[in-house]
Amino acid sequence: MTVRHRARGTLYRVLANATLQTSVPIVDDTAVVIYQGEDGKFWARPVTEFLDGRFENISSPNE
Repeated sequence: MTVRHRARGTLYRVLANATLQTSVPIVDDTAVVIYQGEDGKFWARPVTEFLDGRFENISSPNE
């Protein structure tokens, strides 16, 4: 699936959903989305932030 960051206009390809293991500032087992920018850099963001309107889907989930 490809998404666009609304503020920057940057395109990202969603690669996977994962579980974050950390102690601070969010708790272990937080669900995250793994995505990749056009520059090849990988990012991870909590699902709640990913779905809060910062990104818009510009392709089908089957892409």
